[in-house]
Amino acid sequence: YVCVFIFLILTSFPFFHISDFVNEPVKGFKKSFEEMDPSFALSGVARGTGSLARHTVGGFVDSAAMLTETAAKNMAVLTL
Repeated sequence: YVCVFIFLILTSFPFFHISDFVNEPVKGFKKSFEEMDPSFALSGVARGTGSLARHTVGGFVDSAAMLTETAAKNMAVLTL
């Protein structure tokens, strides 16, 4: 039950961006079964993985920018 609860929490909040990683492949598999074409499943996995990678890199870059901004502000205070 705990694993299901954690999975629901992680996929329900958009700021985790895990929802795209899960939902896009599911959409692809559904369309793949409807159309009887496995390429939809592969494209769903690719879209989900790409979204997760973009948001992960964006998060790291945003964190680095905040750290740099904080360091710059502290250096400005020290030079006074």
